[in-house]
Parts: sequence; C-alpha cells; structure tokens
Amino acid sequence: MFNDLVGKPFKKNGGDEAGFDCQGLVVYALRRAGWAIPVYPSSFGDEALMHELMRQALERHCVAVAAAEAFCVVTFWKEDPQYTTHMGIVLPNGFEFLHVMERTGVVINRLDSLLWKNKITGYYRVINV
Repeated sequence: MFNDLVGKPFKKNGGDEAGFDCQGLVVYALRRAGWAIPVYPSSFGDEALMHELMRQALERHCVAVAAAEAFCVVTFWKEDPQYTTHMGIVLPNGFEFLHVMERTGVVINRLDSLLWKNKITGYYRVINV
C-alpha cells in the first residue's frame, strides 16, 4: 500500500512526496489509509513543540494498544529512552513499519529487528477522527 513512498527523501518539516519527516510521513500515510489526525504543521521549526503537538494529537485521536496492528502508529525513542522522538506506521502484515530517516529517506523495516525492537515506546490505534 505504501511501497510507492519507499525511497522518498527526508525533509525536515516535510509532509508530502517531495520529502517527509517522521511526523509528516505518519500524518500523510494515515490520510492515505483513510484517517486524518489533525495536527499543527511542523513548519514552526521547533522540534520539541512539534513532538509535543503530535503527542497531544495521539492522545486525543488514538488509543494505546498492547501490540502492533495494521495502520497503527508506532513510536520509538532514538537517543534517550525517556523521550519518544520517532514514529512510523505499522503495515498491514503487522510486523513491518514504514518510517523515514534522515540518511535513508522513507524505508520499511521489521519491528522485531535488533535496531528497533527495544526502542518501541508504544502502539496507537486511530479511533477519534
């Protein structure tokens, strides 16, 4: 469903096929799957504010679930386990996720890979949109 997005570039504050950051990719992918999470544009340039606004949007429009489900948002920590700083979308197979990294652009990875499995901070099913 999202294979056409693989290889699209990373772009800070990006939210379309010209380039994505992780929040922009999640919002874009959810819209393509039929859900729209209303969030403020991340173009403010304040990354801490962007993450806080997305956290609030997840709280308002999603419910935490115990395991990966198709099209749920998966969140991760990257540098510090106390802070969620990355997100992606679980693919329909339930064991892979779509996300974007600065050095690779949009990619698909396995949730159980050594790089990601211990960094997962939550799964969120969209419910209130």
